[in-house]
Amino acid sequence: MIQFNFLNQTNFHSNYFKVEGIGDKFEIYKFTYWLMIDAIRLNVSDLFSSGDWISESDSIGGIREYSNQDGASKSAVFGCSRVWVYGSLDNGHGTLKINFANDEQTVDENASPSVDCKLIYESTVVPFKFYELMMTRVSNPVYIQCVYYLSDAPAQTPAPYPTP
Repeated sequence: MIQFNFLNQTNFHSNYFKVEGIGDKFEIYKFTYWLMIDAIRLNVSDLFSSGDWISESDSIGGIREYSNQDGASKSAVFGCSRVWVYGSLDNGHGTLKINFANDEQTVDENASPSVDCKLIYESTVVPFKFYELMMTRVSNPVYIQCVYYLSDAPAQTPAPYPTP
């Protein structure tokens, strides 16, 4: 039995699914999870980097990056109404300052036990427009895996037809 969390527009719900083989043995390489059907994923390598960042395997076919340099940052600008940042928690990890849509939070990645690909930041729902997401290392090594953002622009109002 595997537990996973499902997100609707306002909150998380715990769900379970069961995987059973029928007949012969089989091997599962990995399960993947997409936060929301309309969410867009940016891998850490897609983000603009300032300072020194070191790439390493996330042990499931992707990469994550970490920095131990003062002021090192990752950033991106995109049209959205919500953002989620995934990182890694471990003893000895540090703090990361995250700025998005006039909200500044300091995220502490120092934790035990270790958890990879952990949701470390979730924004509130904000009006759709272009925002900058800025993540800056504050202390000790910080790890960033990926960012999801909800690009749900409102439908464009049709242009009126001129009247004769």
